[in-house]
Amino acid sequence: MSLLAIITGILTLVNYAFLTGQIYPVFIGVFLQAILTIVTFMTALAYRGRRQRRDYVHGGYKIFTLRFGIIMVSCLGNLAVLIVILLNLFGRLNHF
Repeated sequence: MSLLAIITGILTLVNYAFLTGQIYPVFIGVFLQAILTIVTFMTALAYRGRRQRRDYVHGGYKIFTLRFGIIMVSCLGNLAVLIVILLNLFGRLNHF
């Protein structure tokens, strides 16, 4: 599952690079980014491994495991790029 999250993260960066380089229209970029975001969130929901572990100094709180942390960072990155692309599409952000 974490490998799929890494792959969707890389594809998100490629999609963003193609959009800023104006390789294809923004509508195609929004569609692809929405699919990548949905796949990443499905990966997070389908993850069956351990999600949290105790902290290193036994302070009483829990932290994400490395694999689940990779998935969550990928989810946040995909969501951030999708928001930026949508803001550009609706004219609130004039970047590409």
